[in-house]
Amino acid sequence: MVHRPGLIYYVRQKMKPNHVWILSSIAGLVVGAGAMAAFRRPDYFGTEYPAMIRAVTAEHVLHAKLLREGRSVEVLRMIEDTLPSSVLHFDMFNLRGDGDITQLWRIREHGEKHRIEFPASVASMLANLPPKPRSFCDMEDEGKQPNKAAEPTTTSATSPAAQEPRQP
Repeated sequence: MVHRPGLIYYVRQKMKPNHVWILSSIAGLVVGAGAMAAFRRPDYFGTEYPAMIRAVTAEHVLHAKLLREGRSVEVLRMIEDTLPSSVLHFDMFNLRGDGDITQLWRIREHGEKHRIEFPASVASMLANLPPKPRSFCDMEDEGKQPNKAAEPTTTSATSPAAQEPRQP
């Protein structure tokens, strides 16, 4: 039996270094393309993201319609009814970054301020939040006094100004 040198011997002894680099690059591209084809997932931005945008847009249109009709309490209840599911989504997707914790703290503070009773599972999650991260707004506001002139004015949803269509 005659021993024939293998591919590794050939690559080490016979090929120039720049040819080795080219060969390994081509091999990497082939392996990468094969892996992408083997593990291809549905295109998130092609299917799920547009559906989410349509749902959020429909909700905003509904809220705007109800506010124009003077049904602000109903809109408020609809929004507050979604808060527990939002908390559960943060937990389900294991969202624990500073921005995520800040949003959970905002839900908790809103619930405490307006005496909203959350389901037991949501209440326990909100009660066991990590310390509240400092936000950029908190850092900016530390040395400033509120400026009453800079505060925007709001109109009631039933006022004549709110009933008129907006000009583009």
